[in-house]
Amino acid sequence: MAQAAWKQYLTEEEYWSLGTDGRSQMDYWAQFKPKMCRELAEAGTLLEAIQTQSNYLDEMHESLLNSGLPEDAAMDFVREALYSQKPDDEYWDNDPLFLECLEEELRYQWAHSKTRLSFEEWKKKPKNIQYAKDLLKY
Repeated sequence: MAQAAWKQYLTEEEYWSLGTDGRSQMDYWAQFKPKMCRELAEAGTLLEAIQTQSNYLDEMHESLLNSGLPEDAAMDFVREALYSQKPDDEYWDNDPLFLECLEEELRYQWAHSKTRLSFEEWKKKPKNIQYAKDLLKY
C-alpha cells in the first residue's frame, strides 16, 4: 500500500492532532495541492494553515446546524468547502487519465487546425499543450 501523501509534510503527531475535517483537508491538499503544501511547509506555516482551515470548517458546520439545516445538508456544504479547491497543475501532469484525455484533445485540435506539421511536431508546441490543458481543466 502506498504511503499516505501527508507524511511528506507532517509528522504522525501533527497529523493526528488535527480533527477529522483537518485530516481530510490535509489528505486533499497533500494529494491535489502538493506545490502549496511544499511552499507552506518550507515557510513553516503548513500546520497553522491546516488548523485555521479546520477551525473554519468546524465553525461553518456548527453555524449551519444552528441555522436549522439538517446534518446531511450541513455536511454537504462542509465537503464542498473541503474539496472545491482546484488541484495544482503538477497534479494534472501526473494523472494518467488526464494525460490520456490531453492526448485526445491535442489530436482533436490538430485535426481541426490548418497546420502542415505532423501531429508529433504539433503536439510538442507549448502553446498547443497549454491551450488543450486549459480546455480540459475548464
